[in-house]
Amino acid sequence: MPKLASLLLLSMLPLLPLSCATIPEPVKLTEADEGKSVELKVGGALDISLAGNITTGYSWSAMAVDAKILALTAEPEYLPDHDALRRSGAGGAFVFHFKAAAPGKTTVKLGYRRPWEQTPPAKTFTLEVEVK
Repeated sequence: MPKLASLLLLSMLPLLPLSCATIPEPVKLTEADEGKSVELKVGGALDISLAGNITTGYSWSAMAVDAKILALTAEPEYLPDHDALRRSGAGGAFVFHFKAAAPGKTTVKLGYRRPWEQTPPAKTFTLEVEVK
């Protein structure tokens, strides 16, 4: 019986890579990528991290994106700087997580503003995305 079990396990080894499919790492962008173009495959992920300071009332928000092509997977998350707990008013980063949903082209436009003010954003971030 132990030989049979060993043979059975050995015969299944070639299938192991199929069962452990890896999830591709997201494409990670920052403010330095402003105005660039990026290409993703359907199912691919895109993370955009932008500096900001939530204590000022400002936050980054999505102003334009075709969600049929590039879907925001959750609300943007705010990650305080590592020393934010020691410094009052320290900044951090807003991180947007997108998933490439369907083939096509879209412009991502993010704005940094106070949500209650009816003024143009203090800063914007724009990116061209093509999903294939």
